[in-house]
Amino acid sequence: MFLKNNYFDRSVLLMLIALEALLFYTFYYREIAWYPPQYFDQTAFLTESYRLQERIHEDGLGVLWMAMTRQGAPNGWLLHIEGALSGLFFGGGRLPQLLINFLAFATLQMVAFVTARAIWASRIYGYMVLGLILCLTTAWIPQGGLFDFRADLLAYCLYGIWACAILRSKLFLDRRWAIGCSLICAFLVANRFLTIVYLLGVSAGFAGVCVLVGLLWRTDGDLADRMRRRFFNICLSLCVISRHHSANADS
Repeated sequence: MFLKNNYFDRSVLLMLIALEALLFYTFYYREIAWYPPQYFDQTAFLTESYRLQERIHEDGLGVLWMAMTRQGAPNGWLLHIEGALSGLFFGGGRLPQLLINFLAFATLQMVAFVTARAIWASRIYGYMVLGLILCLTTAWIPQGGLFDFRADLLAYCLYGIWACAILRSKLFLDRRWAIGCSLICAFLVANRFLTIVYLLGVSAGFAGVCVLVGLLWRTDGDLADRMRRRFFNICLSLCVISRHHSANADS
């Protein structure tokens, strides 16, 4: 992910993430660990994760397939599986499940920094974007923040990563990055099913723009070709999202 000869940027990012991890760990044990889980949604997700974790202990990893295909997961089928696997790997109480939020937030920061630096060819813009993310209070809100085990913050981070992938694809012009956008979409919908509305809306809206621009400026062969390529790549992405939607609806 990091370009060559960018040891300084890598060091700064790693030190920042390490500092955030320390603050996260300290705040958890001071303010969260001793207090019962708040809010119904968090309690429901934690309960599902703990139950799945116990079933894996008793019956093995084969129960994961049953968890993926079970019915009655309107909010997304993946979060409680991630929570159970994190609990198996790290052990302990609520901290392993909340680590999923922290890892997603850290990944968003790194991806946003690298994307801004690559697009504008300057680390200054990377640090500006990183600062804007850290200035937001999204990660600290009581309902759906870092210390609330539900899909809200995870969806926020994945949506931001998806937006970065779109920028790296030059707005769906690069086929490989467009496929990457599709995979991120599938992962996002698996965690937060409702986000399919936003993903389909943004993708279909931009596809309409591509068609309109291609028709209005069809005399410009180069521009029209770029619009056709973008439209085709968006259609590929929409097919992946729609297929995942159908699979989730059938399960």
